[in-house]
Amino acid sequence: MDGIDTQILMELTIDAQLSFLEISKKLGISRETVRKRFDKMKKDGTIKLMSILIDAHKIGDQGAAFLMLTCARGANKKAIFQKLQILTGVCLVTQLMGDFDFFVWARVINMQQLAQLLNSIKEQKEIDKIEPMLLQQTYFSFSLIPKVSIKCDNMDLTKRT
Repeated sequence: MDGIDTQILMELTIDAQLSFLEISKKLGISRETVRKRFDKMKKDGTIKLMSILIDAHKIGDQGAAFLMLTCARGANKKAIFQKLQILTGVCLVTQLMGDFDFFVWARVINMQQLAQLLNSIKEQKEIDKIEPMLLQQTYFSFSLIPKVSIKCDNMDLTKRT
């Protein structure tokens, strides 16, 4: 991967619906170069999938829950990871290093659904501790584009044309 690949990824992070032609014009390279590099990044797994970001409140969610989980000593973390992924409402599960073993991000449709999720996790005997945080509303969006200057192959990747 080089600076051009990174710039293509940055443009797609901002707007995944941009055409190869639009990206090529912004970056000053040919549409065919963008297409070939995109295809290569999909093939090698750099780009796993293209997705959409949904305003969860507009589809009825009351918020989100961030759950920090600690496992019992000697717990089978791979098995726990697999069980957590299939729980209703779970959007993201990641294993951590530090005071907690897992971070779980879940949609919260209502308090009853949150209680059911917490009970499902508590049923797993290898989980010692659950520390929930309920987010009622989110006032920010996130981006993979850094707020600081990054240079790659002598190109400033945070400057857009």
